[in-house]
Amino acid sequence: MTINFLKTFYYKNYSVFKETRTFLDAYIIYKYLNFEPNIKNYLEIGCFKGSILSLVVEGGNTQQNILIDPVMSRIKKTLPKDMFANTTLIENKSDNVNWNTFPKFDLINVDGTLIQPAPSNDMKNCLKIAHENSLILLNQWWREGMNKSRKILKTNGWTPWLKLDQCEWYSKKTLMPFINDLINTGEITNFARIYKGSEDDDCLWRISAPQALYDNVRLIENYIK
Repeated sequence: MTINFLKTFYYKNYSVFKETRTFLDAYIIYKYLNFEPNIKNYLEIGCFKGSILSLVVEGGNTQQNILIDPVMSRIKKTLPKDMFANTTLIENKSDNVNWNTFPKFDLINVDGTLIQPAPSNDMKNCLKIAHENSLILLNQWWREGMNKSRKILKTNGWTPWLKLDQCEWYSKKTLMPFINDLINTGEITNFARIYKGSEDDDCLWRISAPQALYDNVRLIENYIK
């Protein structure tokens, strides 16, 4: 059973996670996990302290989570042990992983090294284990090293549907039902702006929040039910 975002481990420990995962990114990801019941297999490259895994555990219905990171001490120190149920931690560089042993994944979070050619290799490997209904999160989209990853996705038919603070969402299926749900339920519009991408921005939609909320995140408690 999912819980209110304000009661999640992420939000209760926001001071631990805020430097690497803003509340806006976390909230939208959590909303999608609540919205989409068919996310059973989750893959993450570069888990750091485990902010997204905590959201997946509390907001989703995954049966298998696989995390790849050369340093797992940070996530083991941050998250409680019960959050690692159904989770395999692969403490290694992604280049050294046997990708042929993996199943297809419904949600893939790419947040590894930015030093090429590793990001491009990660993306190529991820596309091999994605399916037509998968959602791929490309993190640190503004970094120069992500241009090649973005090109690989587009060349292979993946659409940049949504841009957040730290990640771009790519999918072959339409994400309009989710975006419409965000707009129609109205909660997100109480504290953030959701709007179509401009001609200069290839993402179809963007979500942003005013700086005041980042300066005092507790303000969102007035808007989230």
